[in-house]
Amino acid sequence: MGSVYYFAHDQRQHIDSVGPFLRQSIAIGSFMLGKYMHEEDAKTCRWVGFGITKGITSPARDTTVLGVPALLQGGMHGDMIAGMPAVDPNPLCYEPAHVLGFADFVRWVYFANPANDTGMLGVDFSIAERATAGVATTMLRLARVASTCMLHGMPGNCELALLNPRMIEPDYFFNYRQTAGLLTVADWSAKGEAMFGEDSQHCPRCGNTSLQPGDVYCSSCGCQMQLVRNSKI
Repeated sequence: MGSVYYFAHDQRQHIDSVGPFLRQSIAIGSFMLGKYMHEEDAKTCRWVGFGITKGITSPARDTTVLGVPALLQGGMHGDMIAGMPAVDPNPLCYEPAHVLGFADFVRWVYFANPANDTGMLGVDFSIAERATAGVATTMLRLARVASTCMLHGMPGNCELALLNPRMIEPDYFFNYRQTAGLLTVADWSAKGEAMFGEDSQHCPRCGNTSLQPGDVYCSSCGCQMQLVRNSKI
């Protein structure tokens, strides 16, 4: 099943699955608090008051690390992979001028609903970032992260949201997911590779659906689509 770890007290401990650890944030008392957000974001954010668990996944390495933050602050994702091959130390991994950055790892957050057993998987996403910045930079890469997370124990019925740096999902991403039928982790895992793969009318980077047979470049984001599909991360 790959390598799955729980991160606590600056140590990684091997575990069998992320599943049993996704709701520990509620018991520990680590919650998404509106006071740390922009005022307008806090008014509309669907996961304010949810428990918060941070995680990071590399499909290429078949590796996931997760842990519960003591405080809602940055830096934990970098600590989680400290000492792993071909990654920068914290805080260099976060810097725009990083060398190795997060390599092929993608950061995510699991929001646990204290009212029931449901949760939200929020994956950092931006097509504008460097591939080593720790975010999913293409739709195809996001689908691969979802598949790996599911193999590592993430519930398939968990909704998957595309997060911006303020830890919210912009409306256009939510609307895109609804239109494309990519609502849950299982949706991304089952449909993503085909939807953004070879002979698809969806751009593998931005998700543009107006492609024509034979197109080499996406008319929306300008990427050379075959290079995106051939990427190893």
